[in-house]
Amino acid sequence: MDKKKKNDEDKDIIDFMELVEENIQNNKNDKYDETEENNIFDIKPLMEDIDSFTMRESNITQDMNNVLIQENIMQDEHQVSVQDANIMQDEVNAIQDNIIQDEVNVSIQDMNENSNANNVIIQDVPNVSIQDNILQDEQEVSINEELKVLNQKVELMAREIEDNEKLNKMRSPVDFNPKKTEIISTERSIILCKNDSLLFNGEDIKLKKYPGYLFINIYNIDKYISSSSDVESVFVRMETKDFYYETDNYPEDSNIKINNLFVLRLKSQDKFKMKFVLNQNKSGRVVKSSECEICIDKDFLNNVHNVLHELKAEWSPYRPDNIFKKFLNFFSSDLSDALYLKMFFCYISQEEFDKVDIPMPNSLFDLGKWLNIRKHFYNTWFSGFCNMRGINVEICTHLWKRRFIKVHGYKILIYNEITKNLLGIFDLVNFTNEKEINERENKYKIINNEKSIEFHFDSKEKYLTFKKVMTALL
Repeated sequence: MDKKKKNDEDKDIIDFMELVEENIQNNKNDKYDETEENNIFDIKPLMEDIDSFTMRESNITQDMNNVLIQENIMQDEHQVSVQDANIMQDEVNAIQDNIIQDEVNVSIQDMNENSNANNVIIQDVPNVSIQDNILQDEQEVSINEELKVLNQKVELMAREIEDNEKLNKMRSPVDFNPKKTEIISTERSIILCKNDSLLFNGEDIKLKKYPGYLFINIYNIDKYISSSSDVESVFVRMETKDFYYETDNYPEDSNIKINNLFVLRLKSQDKFKMKFVLNQNKSGRVVKSSECEICIDKDFLNNVHNVLHELKAEWSPYRPDNIFKKFLNFFSSDLSDALYLKMFFCYISQEEFDKVDIPMPNSLFDLGKWLNIRKHFYNTWFSGFCNMRGINVEICTHLWKRRFIKVHGYKILIYNEITKNLLGIFDLVNFTNEKEINERENKYKIINNEKSIEFHFDSKEKYLTFKKVMTALL
């Protein structure tokens, strides 16, 4: 049964690869049936929706311009009213000064006539401008309230236009043409491009190559034969100029499997050396037995970029940094205690982690899984109509609904059947572990814990194509 199951899985993978090659060949020949393509994806309703949206957007823009014009008029009226109030205030102040001056003059005359008077009382003049100031304040408050309301309307309209523009971009359809993503590595950045338009607004994706992370997995010590009989355990120590890492202790064996993963963050492509030392624990003391060295430079990082690169470094007898000991060891005929140190290297840029949005790997298995997801992340693998339903899934209910779907990378984009509006996105990444697949009568069901989503296709051909894609991704 295991052999038959393995043969079935191999056949599925071979069928999937033949499907990809067939699609690539069809794209090169540039021959297809226009009637069938139009039946699969009729864009007429979509164009009507876009035209109606454009007219609505233009109306909103016109209303926004009218509101701005009204706001400018209100501001001009406010400035005029403020100027009139200032002129009125100046006139009132002038009258008040004249009244005060006249009363002062009268008081001086009375003082001259009544020289025996001891005190001169000057009557206070009432502040006739208080009522005007109150009216002015009320006018300013009402104008400010009106301007505040207008500003809120303008902000709401601007936000609605921005949201509609984003939604319109998401609604833009992507033609189904599964082609491999071409990777062009440059000195400072990586350009991910395709011959056909991608999901990301049909633009090439440019990612900075640095900063990034260098993943190093010390896998095993091959062909270990110790020359000492008192060795209790061994471990490997990695050293750079300002960093070191030590593996766990392992008992002696001809093939010592370690499988320890650690990460170095690189800010640039500066050249540096990485030294590995084989250490032996002997009665409470550590003896350095063998060593090997690797140079990390631009060419090395290009070779391990987004790929899991296997490297076998040859051990040599340990040479201390002391010049005198190095001279003595030069004439020594000692052999190293092991033959090879097997390791895996992989470099991934920080921006690519942000784009793929998957947690950073913490084991060799997770690293391989991440690279596999990244490999399929930028390609569109399937598009067509189907019936959908699900349990505990936000984008569908337990009732069958006819939808148009696209499988882009590990995301299933779900559109309305008629308007082609984007309804939601279903992420397959969370369904790659602990999943259960049920297949029957053109139905494909994915179950993960308490969640499930089911697809039903009208034709056998569409069902088999979707099944091959899901088998490769999941």
